[in-house]
Amino acid sequence: MSAIPVRMVRLQGGGKANAMIDMGYYTDLGESQAGRIDELNERYNGMVESAQGLFRDKPGKRKMDALSSAYFGAGRLFLDFMVSMQGRFEITNYTSALSRDFGLSQGYITDLLAIAKSFDSTEIVDSVPFTHYRMLKRKQGRLEKAGLFEEEKKRLSNMGKTGRLPTREAYKRELADLVKGGGSRRKRVQKRIDDAEF
Repeated sequence: MSAIPVRMVRLQGGGKANAMIDMGYYTDLGESQAGRIDELNERYNGMVESAQGLFRDKPGKRKMDALSSAYFGAGRLFLDFMVSMQGRFEITNYTSALSRDFGLSQGYITDLLAIAKSFDSTEIVDSVPFTHYRMLKRKQGRLEKAGLFEEEKKRLSNMGKTGRLPTREAYKRELADLVKGGGSRRKRVQKRIDDAEF
């Protein structure tokens, strides 16, 4: 049986999210497998709760200035959950459901998933604001094409560790300059990496 398409919905008035499936699929599941929907609901809500826990410094209070590692951790939880459902359920409104249930825009959720896929936890430095990682992710395709993405990840990490991190706008300009030049700027990138290292 192929993955069953579901939507994660929430009834008016709050409460937990629940999977909604077409009755035809529900009939195909049969009574013996109907518990899979309950398991999906429980795992989805547990995953969202775990991600929210990364952003709390006190019970019930959300940190407004969360560290990059918290954002990365939430992205890993979202990605791992999505992968664990492959072949079983396809949540057709996954990013919009997470946006609603976690409280970030759909664009931010998309970026969290992409960064969790492209970065390792050791490449995320808390002294680098998560906005810098989002900017780098948005240039990923062009940097990979030029063979510069991995080097730029190292450079960003080193700048954060050594206290030489440019402002958000300055880093945005650096990335634009880098992708404009592509592979011909490899020497400049290497110099930037060298300059960021001790």
